Amino acid sequence: MKLISGVLDFDHVVAAIQKGQRLVISADESLLSKLPKGNWLGGTTPYFMAASGGTFSKDRAFVQELSPMATDLRFSWYSDATISSVYNDASENGFSFILIPAFAKIHLTFGLKAPEFGNFGVRPLVGWVAGTQLENLGVVAAKVYNGQTLESKSDEAIVLHATLPESHFADVNIVNIFETSNSQDELEFLTDGFEVERVKVSGKQRDFAGYIAEKKADIRWPLVGDYGGASVNLSFAGIDGGKVKLLAPVFAGVKYRLASPAGDYNAYLKAFQAKMSGFEKQEVGFSCNCVLNYKHGDLHGKIIPELHGPFVFGEIAYQLLNQTAVVMTICPR
Repeated sequence: MKLISGVLDFDHVVAAIQKGQRLVISADESLLSKLPKGNWLGGTTPYFMAASGGTFSKDRAFVQELSPMATDLRFSWYSDATISSVYNDASENGFSFILIPAFAKIHLTFGLKAPEFGNFGVRPLVGWVAGTQLENLGVVAAKVYNGQTLESKSDEAIVLHATLPESHFADVNIVNIFETSNSQDELEFLTDGFEVERVKVSGKQRDFAGYIAEKKADIRWPLVGDYGGASVNLSFAGIDGGKVKLLAPVFAGVKYRLASPAGDYNAYLKAFQAKMSGFEKQEVGFSCNCVLNYKHGDLHGKIIPELHGPFVFGEIAYQLLNQTAVVMTICPR
């Protein structure tokens, strides 16, 4: 039986919940707040990549049904004080979904501290940061939902822990379309954080905002960090009063470079399509993409065949990411 993975109107979402299907739902608050109880969790975003292309909608939802191999579903709220146990609480063989409201204290704590939590990187954790319509970001609170109780919160994370049979495992993939060049300066930051004033450029301290201005850097493109051989993006939120604000934290001791511009941002659409083609014959259990790729890449109405899911305000593949796509597949051993 084919699993649900696509954009549905309100009545079809309700029907799926009432049939007992286990769902991860992304939609505007106006829709999520009217759904009935059931085995679902949800987060606010009105942006999706549907089969028909990039979509903005407040009266439809993107719905992803959990694999029937997933059992022992456990829904849990995590506060800023308890999020450090999220990996320890996961099944030894399974996966966990996490939805975090944007700009809540837990968003900052998870972004900064996740690599220090027990069992980090050992048990698959995927999900996203919930947001709002871009024009309302930071004004209207993002929310996440526990469908079993119909509780919604804007200051805690909701997590669904699931178990898989020993014959299968969850494989988490980060699809990064941005690259760096050795011709770009190597950057190091003095402290961990979402806001940066000073940076070491090839070993010499500089004002980071001044450096960006001098290089005439296009901050639609992210910083790219080398995290043990994996390239991890950090998006720019803006520059305010000499402070460079980011949507994911930098870490002292990690090497970063500005992503290499590739001319028109829309050229990245082909890169996404090429990198997603390898997933077409696998059971994709979850995927999401960054809302900045939707915005800067002008993806409204444009199709990425294998990448269907919400456009979100931070992607989670073990830790907080930006301007990537995250894909989780269920694979046989």
